[in-house]
Amino acid sequence: MIGTAQLRCVFAFLLALTCASCNRDLPRSRFVGTYEAQHEKGMETLTLDSDGSYKHHFKGELGMDVTSAGSWEVARVGSKQRLVVHDLTPHFPGRPDAASNYLLEPHEDYGLLRLYVSRQPRQFYLELEQKRK
Repeated sequence: MIGTAQLRCVFAFLLALTCASCNRDLPRSRFVGTYEAQHEKGMETLTLDSDGSYKHHFKGELGMDVTSAGSWEVARVGSKQRLVVHDLTPHFPGRPDAASNYLLEPHEDYGLLRLYVSRQPRQFYLELEQKRK
């Protein structure tokens, strides 16, 4: 039977392990891939290529169909890792329809990345699952 002191040690270890994995930086290559966002205005696809370029496609509910391209990079803002997407025009509700440099907040969950445009309201691009070799 496990005692209270042993349970506390196990809990502290698991908590430390979890916190350590949350604060680690992801390698640049981890961001390469295709991400999607579906919302009331339509569907967005963001493809990040390994050469630092991206393609962004928006297919609106009202027939709007826009494709744009630009560059991206990984940067450190304060103590946080961010993805900088240059000249991006996300079409999330409440966002201006003008290109700007966006700092996307990466969050890995169950092996897939979310790139947050905003936490409140919750707006993010979700990595599409790809077949791993």
